[in-house]
Amino acid sequence: MNISSQFKLFFVVIFLSFEINGNAQTLEKQNLLPYVNPLIGTAKMGHTYPGATVPFGAVQLSPDTDTLQYEVNGKYNADVYKYCAG
Repeated sequence: MNISSQFKLFFVVIFLSFEINGNAQTLEKQNLLPYVNPLIGTAKMGHTYPGATVPFGAVQLSPDTDTLQYEVNGKYNADVYKYCAG
């Protein structure tokens, strides 16, 4: 076996290894969306929110996730917004 045929054999082996590897990676992609829970940590005063924010939480664009009742016995509950007033 001369150098020319060894050289050709080397490139054929390299080419075939790339072809086999390329075909092996054509697996069907899974849909992982059903495993996502965007509201995780928001129940029972979890102090997390599902919306977008800016750094340091200065603006939080999301629904409130607290558990305080907004009315008690048909009357306004003043403690609902106590966390906003400080």
